[in-house]
Amino acid sequence: MTKKRNLSYWNFLRKRLAVTFAHAGMAILVIGVGVVSSYSLEKEIILSPGDSTEFSDQTINFQSIDDLLGPNYTSKSAVVSFDDGSELSNIVTEKRTYLPSGQITTEAGIQADLFKDLYVSIGDNLQSNIWSFKIQIKPFIRWIWLGALLIAIGSFLAGVKQFKRR
Repeated sequence: MTKKRNLSYWNFLRKRLAVTFAHAGMAILVIGVGVVSSYSLEKEIILSPGDSTEFSDQTINFQSIDDLLGPNYTSKSAVVSFDDGSELSNIVTEKRTYLPSGQITTEAGIQADLFKDLYVSIGDNLQSNIWSFKIQIKPFIRWIWLGALLIAIGSFLAGVKQFKRR
């Protein structure tokens, strides 16, 4: 009798797979948005190469800055390292100047994992070799994308199920 109940339970889930995916995706997405909104950290810092500072549980070290030449732009490329005591990671951020128009853009450096994303953006050159940076730690960003993906899969499965009925 227990096996029959289990089979009917799995049969019930299989028939409602699209709804299950969509609702689970929505729950994960809402959790991700809530955590990002509540626990994001942001700091603007001023460093020269070789300087370091503390932020959250990380030691931030401005390693170097180099000039780069791209196909249609020139850029200043900065390497910033993050040390949380167990892992050292280098992130590269750029400030690009596009040659035909002179437009300036900033390319953020991103270190992503399942539970938090770390963003670094280079700011202005304040003095000869002193630069400003914007550092952001955003937890659970990937959960937002995972939730949206599950909602899309649920929607696709519902569409396929409707298409098969016709």
